[in-house]
Amino acid sequence: MWVYQTGRYDTPIVIYDYKPSRSGKIPKEFLKDFSGYLHVDGYSGYNNIDNITLVGCLAHVRRYFNDAYKLIKDTEDAKQSNTSKGLNYCNTLFALDKKSKTLDIDKRYLFKQEKIKPVFDEFLTWVKESLTNALPQSKYGKALTYALNQIPNVLHYLDMGELDIDNNRAERSIKPFVIGRKN
Repeated sequence: MWVYQTGRYDTPIVIYDYKPSRSGKIPKEFLKDFSGYLHVDGYSGYNNIDNITLVGCLAHVRRYFNDAYKLIKDTEDAKQSNTSKGLNYCNTLFALDKKSKTLDIDKRYLFKQEKIKPVFDEFLTWVKESLTNALPQSKYGKALTYALNQIPNVLHYLDMGELDIDNNRAERSIKPFVIGRKN
């Protein structure tokens, strides 16, 4: 099931498009006349759509760090771990984003540039430096690699005041199908 949803500041529309395939040709065909920003998870099928700027999802980046964090048995070790640092960067970004949502669009854009962008820059630098000492196949290494690959798209969230830091609205819209599939 493919889901397409308008942004928070638009007339709410959700379109469900059933296709028996996960091919990147499907969104490319569906969105052929669309241009603009598209919030996505890390699925590579969105990468070759013309006239689209992909906006990545920080919730997906955070989930990788959270999964790695859960593997650390000792609570004190977990709090001091590098995995915790990655999780803390994500949590800080979400907290700042929450503050920005109370502002009008123009002020939200400025808040993103002044308060959120520096944290993203610091986070990306930390990810790059941390990758040099991480085991690539560990959960932590995979979290860093995923973050490095996704942050460039997540950073597009800073381009406009209207853009969200995650694609959770669309994820919630497709949740009934996911639950049904699992059942």
